Amino acid sequence: MVKRGFTVVELLTAMAIIGILIGILIPTGIMILNRKDVQTTRSLVQAVVAAMAAYPVRSWEVRIADTSGVNPSLRHASYPWLWDLNQQEPGDRPGDGLIDGIPAAAADASHDGPFWSGLIASGYRGFAEMAMPNLPESRRAANGQPIDAWKRPLRVRYSGMNGGPGGYEVWSAGPDGIDGSSDDIRDDGAR
Repeated sequence: MVKRGFTVVELLTAMAIIGILIGILIPTGIMILNRKDVQTTRSLVQAVVAAMAAYPVRSWEVRIADTSGVNPSLRHASYPWLWDLNQQEPGDRPGDGLIDGIPAAAADASHDGPFWSGLIASGYRGFAEMAMPNLPESRRAANGQPIDAWKRPLRVRYSGMNGGPGGYEVWSAGPDGIDGSSDDIRDDGAR
């Protein structure tokens, strides 16, 4: 009895078929995963907009010392753009365009860095801690900012800066990470 093995042609044919199947399955798998990430981020953006709309406070008052020297007493600074308050000084609006995390967790927070000490002392705890305390850890950065499926913080823009009918717009830069591209995932609070 003669044992017969595979010929080179048969082996090459089998490898070609396996290669074609892999070539079809990998892009399909990537597309399915990307679609899941987009849907997860879209749901998060909608939940953030709903939490912003439901939050009862629309401004945050902070007592700060007047640095002009004319009036050294304390004064109140009111911020109409809640959830993006991390500027160097109260008058330097807007913030950085990202939804705030936990001020005390930000770098140099105690040294008037991204969040000045007056804001921290006022009790401001950032968006997730105040408006969405049940936001899963997987949707928060280490500093408490809400993040999309690609681990980038969500962005916010308020009325007067081309915000939508709700007075603000929340978005993710999408899979490509480029702000303003066609794959951005946006919600402007209009219902």
